[in-house]
Amino acid sequence: MIKAIEELKREHSRMTTVLNELATLEDGVDADYSEVVIDYKWIVRMLENRRESLQKRGRHL
Repeated sequence: MIKAIEELKREHSRMTTVLNELATLEDGVDADYSEVVIDYKWIVRMLENRRESLQKRGRHL
């Protein structure tokens, strides 16, 4: 596995942890996650595009 994917998997694990904690702690006061949501969706789309590109080149699971 390439290093960048390993790093992304570690960060994904951290994201899961922090989101689970925020789900319990968040009270909604001064909470604006809109920019983070937009960025996260953009990241997911970038990764989906890379996957599709690899699949078109004949790479499969």
